Amino acid sequence: VIYHKKVKDDVLALKEVRRVLKPGGVFVLRVPANQYLMSAHDRHVHTARRYERNELIGKIKKAGLSLRQISFVHSPIFFLSLARIFFERITNEPNSSAVGNLNPILNKCLTVVLDLEASLISRGIPLPLGQGLIVVATRKG
Repeated sequence: VIYHKKVKDDVLALKEVRRVLKPGGVFVLRVPANQYLMSAHDRHVHTARRYERNELIGKIKKAGLSLRQISFVHSPIFFLSLARIFFERITNEPNSSAVGNLNPILNKCLTVVLDLEASLISRGIPLPLGQGLIVVATRKG
């Protein structure tokens, strides 16, 4: 949760990950992406920052970790999220979580779509946009 408001120095947190990771150890990180997607949900769950791709790459390297893979995630629902955030801003929606129960049929459809996305990413195919970023990094010697 390096994006959380209680984490004052995210690079320092990543350096601590490097310190406790065995040489050759693998670290998987998932963070929210794109500051312009900051929403009422983010404020509700105390998100301090959303990351740009190149910014996160720089922080991973600055922490002494070796980047193996980076990709956006939740790409299929990116434009829906963008529309929701636009609506939220024009209606001045209060801080609240967007997490809730979903129609089981819609949930199953989204699960299938996100499983397909995960399959592409696990094959090394990075996605060009999304709500979040996923990083696979290792500790060098």
